[in-house]
Parts: sequence; C-alpha cells; structure tokens
Amino acid sequence: MKHLYGIVPTSSETEVGPDVVGVHGFPVRTLTYNGVTAIVSDSRYDDYSRLSKPALVQVLADHQRVTELLMPHVRVFLPVKFGTLLPPENVQTLLSQFGADFEAAFQNLTGKVEVEVVATWQPERVLAEIAQEETVVQLRAAAAGRTPAEVQQLQIVVGQIVKASLDARKEAYQRQILDSLRDIVDDMEINPALNEKVVANLAFLLPAAKQAEFDRQIEALDAHLGGQLDFKIVGPLPAYSFSTVEVLRISAEDVAWAQGLLEIGDTATADEIRSAFLRQARQHHPDAAQDDPLAAEQFAAINEAHRLLRHCHAVQYRAARAALPENEFRCDLSPSAVSGALLVNLCRSSELTS
Repeated sequence: MKHLYGIVPTSSETEVGPDVVGVHGFPVRTLTYNGVTAIVSDSRYDDYSRLSKPALVQVLADHQRVTELLMPHVRVFLPVKFGTLLPPENVQTLLSQFGADFEAAFQNLTGKVEVEVVATWQPERVLAEIAQEETVVQLRAAAAGRTPAEVQQLQIVVGQIVKASLDARKEAYQRQILDSLRDIVDDMEINPALNEKVVANLAFLLPAAKQAEFDRQIEALDAHLGGQLDFKIVGPLPAYSFSTVEVLRISAEDVAWAQGLLEIGDTATADEIRSAFLRQARQHHPDAAQDDPLAAEQFAAINEAHRLLRHCHAVQYRAARAALPENEFRCDLSPSAVSGALLVNLCRSSELTS
C-alpha cells in the first residue's frame, strides 16, 4: 500500500532525494501522470484504524514532517487527508481520472499558504473579572439566608450568567481578530476550541507575499489588547483547512445500497439517476414527512446515494471519453464495473468525513 502525503504539479523540483524518509522509515517517492505528481511512501498497513494511539501518533508525526520538508520546494502543495492508503495502481487512477480537478486546485492555491492563529487567555483571571460584575455580585449576596434548594437555584442562574459572559467575550475577541485580518486574507475558517483556554482557533488562507503584513497585524492587535490574549501563529502550512484531498474507495456493496435506495438498475444515465433521486427526495423530505421521525435520516441517505451514483457516472464518462453529452451517457453500475472505483473530494477540513 502507498501512504499519500500530497498532490503537487510536476516539475524538476518535485524529485525527492533518497534521504527523505516517510512513515515507518520507508523512503518518500513520487508517482507522476500527465503533469500531476503524488508524493507517497510505502506503508506496513492496509488500514490505520486498528493502530494503537502511540503508533498512530508516530505515523502522524512522520506525515507532518514530510509535508513540512517538501512544501517549500514545490509551487503548490495540495494536502491529502491523513491516513489515506491506496494500492499503487489506484494512485495512478487517482492522477489520471482527477488530474483536471487537481490542476484547477493548483490554480486557486498557487502563491497562497495557510496560517493558523490560536488565541488563548487565562480562564482564572477572566472568571475573577466576571465575578465582580454587578449582576453576579447581587445574586451571590441574595443567597444569604436562603434554603439549600434556593441557593442551588441561584447557583444555577449564576453559572448560566457566567457562561453567557464567557461566550460573549470570546465572540467579541474572535470578531476583533477576524475584522483586523479580513483585508489581508483570501479566506478564513473557524475551528473548534481545543480547551477552555482557547478563545479563538482560526485558519487563514492568504498570499505568501502577505505573511509579513499578517504577522504585523497580529502584533498590532496584541498591543491594542494589552496582553489580554496570548497569540500563537502556526505556519506557513499547506491549505489543509481549505482544500484537502479526500479519497475513498467505492465498494460494490456501497453502490448496491445506493441502487436499492434510489430504485435504479445496473445501468443508468445521469438524467435517470437525478430523476430517481428527486422522486425519493420528494417522498422523504422532512417537510413532506413530518410524522416520520426517521425522515431526516432517510433524506440524508438519499442524498448520499445520489452523490455516490452521480460520481460513478462521472468517472465512467471521463474514462470513456464519449462524444455524446454527459447526461445521455449510460454508465455501468454492476459490481464488476464499480468495485474499487475512487470517490474524490476536494473540500475544507470541516467537511471531511470522519
């Protein structure tokens, strides 16, 4: 199996030296097809899901190390979702069938980098400030002489007020950070806070030429806030948050499930797939089936089935290089035709499947 690190445009700079070591100590190599190159190395495993946590952490560290090492030497680095493993022949298929999509992503990301900003505070200090707010002081004073049940109820109210104040402060800080950088960056993504110390965990896509300006703006904001927050800048990074390659291998069982759900036979045109989807969607849309508690779940499954079958159709149409319009092309959904096909998404990290 091949462990995938990223997809890059092919050039003399994409040649990897023999001393670049990847996961499990295997050398990093390149596989190229028609102007697009995959950065890969061998892997001992077919699936990382059963690895122990220490072993998985080591694989992740090796993956990140290779990415950081290679990124400065290529025009643009399109990251592949961590843990992606493919047979060598599937890597060739990936490059040949989706090269045009990768080229489009290269155009969008050339000259741009991802920079992450993590802003933290001292929760104890902030809680001490909130404790001095008039409403909180009054509620705590009102607890004197009350029954245990009344005191407990007042404590619940105080807890709700404290949480609302913490959330409001975090939101205000986050808005200040975003507003101060909005004119410098091309895109931004709000990531989940990792713990109670994290006020903002943000990813930004910006031109590499604006990194110095970006850093100066963070320094100016830090000075303006007078040390209320601690800022950590991480980057430049590949555009993980904005365009990560997700590769899934389609199984015949998945396609059979989708066919059964949409009531489609072993061959279908794009129009037939869409008509079958619309028919099922109208029947199971939550607004049309309000008495069915499973309607939302069924509707989501119908959408997933439609996406899967449309993808199978698109892949076969590309491979066939048919002269007729795509919506008239009839694809083969039989097990022998679809087993092992690749489903590829270029998506934001927040949209990746688990």
